[in-house]
Amino acid sequence: MRFRCPNCLQQVRIDDSADATEETQDVITCPSCHSQFNLISQEDTEIAIAAGQRIDHFEIRRMLGEGTFGAVYLAWDTELERQVALKIPRGRDLRGDSSKLFLREARAAAAIAHPNVVSVHEIGQHNDSIYIACQYIEGITLREFLRAYPISFEEMARLLIRILNAIAFFHDKQIIHRDIKPGNILLDGSNEPYVADFGLARRELPDEVTVTKSGHIVGTIGYMAPEQARGEVQSLSGRTDVYAVGVILYEMLTERRPFTAGSSHTVLHHILHTEPKPPRRINPKVPRDLQTICLKALEKSQEDRYQSAREMADDLQRFVDNKPIIARPASVLDIAVKTVRRNRLTSFLLVLTAAVIGWSTLQSGTPPAGSIAVQISVSDPTAKILWERYDDFLLIPHRSQFKAQGRSGETTWVIPGFYRVSARNDKGARHVVWRTVPEAADHPSLEQLYPHSSWTIDDGRVILQPFDLFHDDDIVDATIAIRGGRASFGYSKKGIEARHVAAVDDFRIGVNEVSVARFKQVLNQPLKSGGDSTYLSILLGRFGNLDYLNDDDPIRGFHVDVARLYCELSGTRLPTCHEWEYAATNGGTTEFPSGSKAVVDSVDDWTVLSTTAATPDTTTDGIRNLYFSLGEYTDSTSMSYTVVYPEKFGLEPTVIDPRVMRQIPEMVEARGVPAELVGNVTNTQFSPKTRITVIAPSQFVQSETYQQYKWFGWRVCR
Repeated sequence: MRFRCPNCLQQVRIDDSADATEETQDVITCPSCHSQFNLISQEDTEIAIAAGQRIDHFEIRRMLGEGTFGAVYLAWDTELERQVALKIPRGRDLRGDSSKLFLREARAAAAIAHPNVVSVHEIGQHNDSIYIACQYIEGITLREFLRAYPISFEEMARLLIRILNAIAFFHDKQIIHRDIKPGNILLDGSNEPYVADFGLARRELPDEVTVTKSGHIVGTIGYMAPEQARGEVQSLSGRTDVYAVGVILYEMLTERRPFTAGSSHTVLHHILHTEPKPPRRINPKVPRDLQTICLKALEKSQEDRYQSAREMADDLQRFVDNKPIIARPASVLDIAVKTVRRNRLTSFLLVLTAAVIGWSTLQSGTPPAGSIAVQISVSDPTAKILWERYDDFLLIPHRSQFKAQGRSGETTWVIPGFYRVSARNDKGARHVVWRTVPEAADHPSLEQLYPHSSWTIDDGRVILQPFDLFHDDDIVDATIAIRGGRASFGYSKKGIEARHVAAVDDFRIGVNEVSVARFKQVLNQPLKSGGDSTYLSILLGRFGNLDYLNDDDPIRGFHVDVARLYCELSGTRLPTCHEWEYAATNGGTTEFPSGSKAVVDSVDDWTVLSTTAATPDTTTDGIRNLYFSLGEYTDSTSMSYTVVYPEKFGLEPTVIDPRVMRQIPEMVEARGVPAELVGNVTNTQFSPKTRITVIAPSQFVQSETYQQYKWFGWRVCR
């Protein structure tokens, strides 16, 4: 590992060998100027480095992350002309065990040269503070990747095989990471994983504790092996990291860790004394072999786990190759023996209560694993309710396929998440709304203006806001029936073909965009949660008045949450992106609503039209203003064609957050706007020859007057 002398700026090589002692390496003598320097700052220093500032020959570009141990910056190496991740610890933490930890881990990382391990380029000192220059990986963490991209079970296994091979490499060098977790694994643009953060400038979360040599707890609680939870530093081995990979695999399979609770002490107790619930009980689609591999990695005893990372990687490879795996599922007898071994004093009571619990389960049925008691009411107490879990960003059915049924006012056991809740009665009244089920029944109440993100907690039950049922005759908005079918969606122009086929069910869609007058009529009603205010008065207070608009103008200038609120109160819903495009292309048979490109080319300027205007972009069914007026919210995210088909557009495959999707001006598609993708759009970006399908994410919208929303209205579906 190299160190740059702060006096003469010449590079000094630090002995990375295992024979070198920490005491001899803390003080370094420069062979060029014979200056002696201690790498550990004796003074506390705060990190506040502005873009453009120089740290030796590194020019700071921006901060990448910050934690209690230090900060990481994106910097430019002016000598080697490359980007680096510059890690700078806080001076006040570099004392005693912390100082030795920092240097020991820096040397450990620098000793590893593996393509799937973030490498350390250089260690230096600047203004009494040391820094670490590491390889910069342009991408996202494994945690961010798993949240954004659903992957198959085989892809999970292939990804973990590469991670385990990297772990096996540094295990061969007698190095244990001790903090393997999704946040410490980075993925680049080709989905190639890199193991990072060997104790350097760790981005700490509330459930993290740092390692010391004095026997304190090591690592991140949710990913700790039992020997870590007991603080047995001398017992740590490569199998400790194997356990952490088992937790990651469990999280991939079930979208939760094996053990979660309200306090760290409770989690530690479960790690030491509770067997993890088999993944297939949470997600029945999990292959049995993957469950077996996962549970073997999570064995309490190190002797019962995979004995090395390479052994676990080999078993995962057998799964990928459709070959028999080596691991075998634990028998009932094995589980009983392990339980008795850990809980000798309580084993008899466990056996006794198991019979009672078993009989109780047969009589009453068992709530789904991880579910909580939820209650919601509708205007008809006899109505049946269907709960369908959805991805809270893409607004498509969740990969867990979780569903539940119940009745109005009754308690239903539901897994926390975002839900499409539909209700209907025997008289034909129905409605579909969105609701959020919080993570736990002891979660604080959250009462907001928007029903889909509000709840109260009552005696361990989650009470969601009620909603009304509507007959078709109750819906004032004029709608047209569209017969569903299969159609091709996507981009096709200039020899580039990037399309996909999807099915659309029968639906009804609004003839016009929602007008200002209709908006005022629907929202001018008292809050369902009580009080003297109306929804309209609160919204106008937040978003500003509507005096600049005529009553027959399309409503605009509001966030998509307002559109959802309007739909809930009017008995309608927003169309999905596929429904919108299906209607706008006459069932997928035309490129433009009017069916004529000549009509589109005949209009020179972008114009916001009244909702009742006769327009040239009317579909054969009579749906107006689908092209020349506002963009419209949809309740699902459109396809990011540049990500799915990068080669079609001459792009390199990349991993990017789907909330930040590229805009291609030449794209010819329907102009429905994904519900969560609203942002900084100016009038000049719109023209009859440019359709906006994906734009900047909503978190970029920060204007107090919400002017960024002024180009987005909505029409309803039923």
